[in-house]
Amino acid sequence: MDRATFLTSGISRDAFGIEIGPFYNPIAPKAHGWNTTVIDYTDQEGLLNLARNHTAQVIRDMASNIEVVDVVWRGEPIDQACLSIRKEGFHYLIASHVIEHTPDIISFLRQVSNLADKDFILSLAVPDCRRTFDFFKPLSTTADALLAYRQKRSLHAPETMFVAYSCSLWVNGVGAWLPGQTGELRLPDRLDEAHLKYTDYLSRFETGTQSYVDSHCWYWTPSSFEMMILELNYLGYVDFIIDTLESQPSSEFLVRLRKGKCHLGAEELHERRLHLMMNTRRELAEASAMVLIQNKEEDAVMKSKISSQEITLAELRADLASAQRQILDMENSTCWRLTKPIRAAKSLLIR
Repeated sequence: MDRATFLTSGISRDAFGIEIGPFYNPIAPKAHGWNTTVIDYTDQEGLLNLARNHTAQVIRDMASNIEVVDVVWRGEPIDQACLSIRKEGFHYLIASHVIEHTPDIISFLRQVSNLADKDFILSLAVPDCRRTFDFFKPLSTTADALLAYRQKRSLHAPETMFVAYSCSLWVNGVGAWLPGQTGELRLPDRLDEAHLKYTDYLSRFETGTQSYVDSHCWYWTPSSFEMMILELNYLGYVDFIIDTLESQPSSEFLVRLRKGKCHLGAEELHERRLHLMMNTRRELAEASAMVLIQNKEEDAVMKSKISSQEITLAELRADLASAQRQILDMENSTCWRLTKPIRAAKSLLIR
């Protein structure tokens, strides 16, 4: 099943729905008959200007796909923003690479629940941290979600921004790659540069003058995402459960959620959590193969250099041995013995 088909599965074009941040590549475009309310951070003209001047040719070429923005989202609760348009609620919400940006994921999911009508579907495309610039960042946990919810975050925490600045990874100069892909690994920011950005952000954050800075703040593999949703649902923080989750041969995974309640018993839940934790470690182990391959390539280069140096050292040792033999032959020669008194007299004169 391709990406668009998965994200629109179970959804009727006639149903009233929402798509957040479709930009130049809408999943449920109005132009194709979808009854979609479009949400983005700026209006259509602002998005058109961004696309037309983008460095990527593919985005410039697809600028004509950008549709009218119905809700310009300034960080207010999403349910309030959307219910003002249709108070009866909506049948679906599609968000591609959005949820990882929300400072408070529990509040976000609760707001989405508030605008949902019967048989609501939440379709998400989520970055897989194994194949994006989030590769070296620590996996997000339910504890992180609880802390963000308790703090009612509307901005990313300063320490979240430090992780974003200091731990991002590029492979071959880009921030997303395919499974099994290898190449040059590079950290775009040096530690002192990352810390300077952090202290600047922290200063404004503490004085209340910091505005929202866009960044990933949640880092998941497919199994770790599934476990967070399971735990938050079981504990009563959110009322969404995962209907279907699919890994993709790309830098993301796709997930469809519905409203519901986890009905696992305590022992079943215990076993399910262990299973997901083990799967998460397997997923991370698979991703680590890229680093191991990189290390093997570096080891091969180093071994080649060492081998070359060993050859040079062997040649120098051979030259030294040859010179030592020549000196020994000279010292044992008749001429060297006959001239010994002359060398001794010369030595006395020098003193």
